[in-house]
Amino acid sequence: GPGRKPLVVRKTETEATEDILSADLVKAADDAAVKGDLRLAIRFRYIHLLKIFSQQGLLEYRKDATNIDYLKQLYDRPYYKDFFKVTRNYEYAWYGDMPVSVQQYEFITNTFNDLYQKVSVHP
Repeated sequence: GPGRKPLVVRKTETEATEDILSADLVKAADDAAVKGDLRLAIRFRYIHLLKIFSQQGLLEYRKDATNIDYLKQLYDRPYYKDFFKVTRNYEYAWYGDMPVSVQQYEFITNTFNDLYQKVSVHP
């Protein structure tokens, strides 16, 4: 009836971003995937990647930075191409109009894992 509050209060993008460095993004990605929201799962995985790279000193995470900013930061690094590929997959999945299939999700997840291996980082 009237007066019932929604169970989930959506956070603004900024608030959500501020929580990122403390959040368990892998669990968040897995939870989203289980619910069938593969686009959101990929988003969490991408943000997790930025967080891990930032912790390793591979890039500087800033909440107002764009993906282009990160690509610029990494332009002269040997893993730039892989990072570019992962970023493009993320943008295609997150901003694209097509739903992400399970096969696509697994493929994109594998590109993330390949990148972690290439830079010798454990996600």
